[in-house]
Amino acid sequence: MQLFYLKQFRHYLILILFQLTLTFFAFSDFYKNGFNASFSNEYDGLKNNYTLIQYVKEPISEKGIFHFQFMNYPEGEYVFTADNTPLIAIPLRYIHHYWFPIADYTPNIFNFFIIF
Repeated sequence: MQLFYLKQFRHYLILILFQLTLTFFAFSDFYKNGFNASFSNEYDGLKNNYTLIQYVKEPISEKGIFHFQFMNYPEGEYVFTADNTPLIAIPLRYIHHYWFPIADYTPNIFNFFIIF
């Protein structure tokens, strides 16, 4: 019975290994430098890195977890309009404030999720 399941998932395992091989060759700098690189280190790419880091670090205000004060002072900004990738940024902010501090590793975690 187990041999049947192994044969059934063999194609998926081959596909996953092929994908990992492609990402290793395409993003070898990220693997060599421990994801301490940036996809874009100028213009909007650099701004997006800073807003993501600041969003995760900033204390959660009474306006909720989606709001932060880094841009558009004094009214603030929402994560959805600041190019922050909300599906990654919101969980990172929650983890940083309620479980353990991960703000220093935010760009690395973001790069990992973008590549994989």
